[in-house]
Amino acid sequence: QDFVIDEFFGRSFHLNNGGPLLAQQLNVSTRQLYRIIKQSYGINYRDKLKEIRLEIALDFLSHPDQSIAQIAQLLGYSSPANFSAFIKKCTGKTPSQLRKEARTLL
Repeated sequence: QDFVIDEFFGRSFHLNNGGPLLAQQLNVSTRQLYRIIKQSYGINYRDKLKEIRLEIALDFLSHPDQSIAQIAQLLGYSSPANFSAFIKKCTGKTPSQLRKEARTLL
């Protein structure tokens, strides 16, 4: 089950309401899925999704070939402002600051 869950998050991180789809893939109820995720990862579905999105966002931000707006859209955020607020809340820095730091490390 953990493999299927990891694969799903890796492919479907952009979905804002992917829980029911994943539950269907695993042939369990959505409530049961949330219990499985909590038991397997120690965090709830929404926090697991945020963790995956942050990991992917940081990777995208380290490469300048996509704009911040494009990255926000790829990750399923309704606006670049929502994406920026998420990044700032998680890291204490804006996407632009993180991108600038990544450039200086290269």
